Amino acid sequence: MATMIAIAMGGALGALARFATTNWLHQHNSFAPVPIGTLAVNVAGAFLLGLVLSLFPVRPAESAWVAAASVGFLGSFTTFSTLSWEAITLFRSGEARAALLYVVASLALGLTGTVFGIWVGQRMAR
Repeated sequence: MATMIAIAMGGALGALARFATTNWLHQHNSFAPVPIGTLAVNVAGAFLLGLVLSLFPVRPAESAWVAAASVGFLGSFTTFSTLSWEAITLFRSGEARAALLYVVASLALGLTGTVFGIWVGQRMAR
């Protein structure tokens, strides 16, 4: 039960952090050809998940804190569904190149962020 409460609290904080971060980035970066807010939170979240899970190499089900950070906070901070919606919206509005750029950049930067987070976490754990 404690783990479920920790996940719920982490999820609420992650959702609020995503909302605040994406709104701020969209307001201050209207020049970006892609939805920069969602891209930024997904890349940051990928990095942080790699970092957290390499620093605390236990399954989230085994630690309420790891579950709160990974499943809760980072699970609600990042969002594949919004990425998908924004890519389709770009494509439908005639911005096929921007949609493709957005999807490719999201995947490439997300994977890079995760690898970098793991790398940093492994160095910190030494």
